[in-house]
Amino acid sequence: MKHNGTFTLLATALALSMFPACTQSSFQMQKFPNGQPNGQPMGMFSSKTSTEETAAISSVDTSLLLSDEDDIANVTFSESASLNLSTGTFTTSNQSITLSSETKSDGSIYYTIDTASVSSGVKVTLTGSLEKGSVEIVPKKESDIQIALADAHITSGNYAALTVSKVARTFLTLTGSNSLTDGRTYGTGYSKAEGTDYYSASYTGSTEDAELTQKWAEGDDTKATLYTKGSLLISGSGSLTVSENYKHGIYSKDYIRIFSGNVSVENGGRSAIRSANGFILTDGTVTINGTATNAQHPNDNSRGIIVEGSEDSGAGKGYIYISGGTVNIKSTGKAISAKWELEEDAETETTDDDPNPVVMICGGTVNVTTTDVVIDSDMNPQTISYYDADGVLVSETSSCSPEGIEGKTGVIISGGTVSVQSTDDALNASLDENGFVNIFGGNIYLYATSADAIDSNGDINISGGNIVALAPMGSEDGFDCDGGLSFTGGNAVGLSGSTHAYASEQNTSCTQTTFVIESSYAASAGNTIVIKDADGSTVFAFTIPQNINSYGIITISSSSLQKGKTYTVYKASQISGGENFYGLYTSMPSVTDASSTGSITTSSEKSVYTLGEFNSFGGGPGAPDRNAFENGSGRPFGGTPPSDRGPRR
Repeated sequence: MKHNGTFTLLATALALSMFPACTQSSFQMQKFPNGQPNGQPMGMFSSKTSTEETAAISSVDTSLLLSDEDDIANVTFSESASLNLSTGTFTTSNQSITLSSETKSDGSIYYTIDTASVSSGVKVTLTGSLEKGSVEIVPKKESDIQIALADAHITSGNYAALTVSKVARTFLTLTGSNSLTDGRTYGTGYSKAEGTDYYSASYTGSTEDAELTQKWAEGDDTKATLYTKGSLLISGSGSLTVSENYKHGIYSKDYIRIFSGNVSVENGGRSAIRSANGFILTDGTVTINGTATNAQHPNDNSRGIIVEGSEDSGAGKGYIYISGGTVNIKSTGKAISAKWELEEDAETETTDDDPNPVVMICGGTVNVTTTDVVIDSDMNPQTISYYDADGVLVSETSSCSPEGIEGKTGVIISGGTVSVQSTDDALNASLDENGFVNIFGGNIYLYATSADAIDSNGDINISGGNIVALAPMGSEDGFDCDGGLSFTGGNAVGLSGSTHAYASEQNTSCTQTTFVIESSYAASAGNTIVIKDADGSTVFAFTIPQNINSYGIITISSSSLQKGKTYTVYKASQISGGENFYGLYTSMPSVTDASSTGSITTSSEKSVYTLGEFNSFGGGPGAPDRNAFENGSGRPFGGTPPSDRGPRR
């Protein structure tokens, strides 16, 4: 939808019929050897579905993209064809299925398998190796096509390696080891003829509707190594490795769903995996390595899994849904993003066609690392000129935002294990005022080296899970929100470089006891902040990572912290035993050397308590005005000080 200077959020309340993996989360956690985190969960945690969780999950209508009909076991392919890429041998069960080949000007062999005259489902098997060439499959529109890769290897020339050129449900099955390698390079304008789409500076012919490129070559600018116009559904016991240095590795003009198999993308271009309407992982393994930096490809560095969102075909879609399997991403740019943005991407006046750019993780394992340098176009806008993937000169504002997981509208996590180490925000929801991050369960580790661990332009709501959110740099925050920060359950710790207390003593939306503690009352790198009750029993412990030498505050929320109790805070240098998730103990350790720094007495009247001096930015009912503190008129909140309080680290 297009808005004339105003922002609205289309609130959807849709049936919760497709979420067996999201409605309950229960998972076994493993003990870390020697108390060190290895990225795997430990102990036992279970989350019972709440009304809030049900409402949040049902705001994403997965029935639009998740269907049993997409399971290949439920589809019949009555016709078949087979191409041996090494020999060119072609066989078919139906003479209406044809093969043609053409040698292109770059010397590559271009195979076209035409099944358009066959109404029933067709299975096309590819075997062998094609050293320099491409395969295009032309199915009947709106039909089912299976592409069975069985130890198949294609290295293309100036064309995509494998293309499905009509809208059809594409079932890609993997047997053995398979690979697709794109021969095209970033910064080149590929077209059928010079003057058509692109032309070089030396070209003297007609250039109507064509763009000037720094380098032109005869070929095709299909936007991915593996490209489908319809949905792409991947399964099998084998593997697929896609390598590209042009635009995208895998692209669907509809949605991508992975049921099983191992999919790897070596991405020296733009996005490793990209689609218009959605990405769903229910099982299997996805591995992405993105190598092109912003210095190499300005404003266009290598990203991971990206869903664009589309008003043309994606009303209510545009989301990323992970309920199982494993995702391992190392990228220079954004690792996971549902990117449709109201302000920039809306083109129509109606709200009925809006996508729903949410990232939802209900199970599985997600490991993300981003590495590029953050360039904030809002803080320091600079116009730059550069050549894009097609070699066309572009001038625009410089920007680089290597966020870990981004849902423009929101991020929902209710299960699984998530580990993010990013230079920009680790979790981000950027919709003005109405963005949200809702965590109901799971084991979540977030470390942002140059930004916030969790950043929501709306609310952050945590009601379950084990959460470690680290943002030790400068003015950055473990939990950063423009709306309210609410803890109603879970076991959470947030470490901030700033002294912004987003959980304030006036915040009435928190129902679980939460402590906000200035760093001088807590612990230093490699040591442990320990909280004990009046009986001397340890109820909370978190070990500060060795590489964090300074920080501002630590925010702690735990169901072990009760109302009507007195707790003492300790700095501990010697502990043993226990079980932890990235330093957050779920089974308490033995403490043998600790010194007290202060105490907090809780009551039934409120849930948030502070120890130290800092500004409160807490949102939610009853909270003070954030702008007042940013303008310097706020007051600090104090706990009981220690007798020998040391300097702030």
